[in-house]
Amino acid sequence: GRNHNDVLGTWEAECEVVEVEDSGAIRRWVWNVLVPDGVGATWAFEVEPTSDGALIRQWGRMGPDPSGLSLAIAAAPELEGRIVARRLADWEQGMRATLDYVRARFED
Repeated sequence: GRNHNDVLGTWEAECEVVEVEDSGAIRRWVWNVLVPDGVGATWAFEVEPTSDGALIRQWGRMGPDPSGLSLAIAAAPELEGRIVARRLADWEQGMRATLDYVRARFED
């Protein structure tokens, strides 16, 4: 995976697909973002057919192993709440951009 953050810059992460639900059409796929100590995050897409198209969900889970977020918190533990809130806001913004991109590709 390729990532960019205005504060951290650009980086690549090795990922591992850990689950695919395929019943004629892929409905769910889940992957782990690998960090030196294990899994830094888990991400997934879920697709649910609807009468007029599909509902697509994307979700992410931090951890369970240390990641860049852990390093930021260790450097400023008194700011943990703000650091986590900012990271979650970044994730939300990224997920919205990804889903908007997918929507635009299928609505054309």
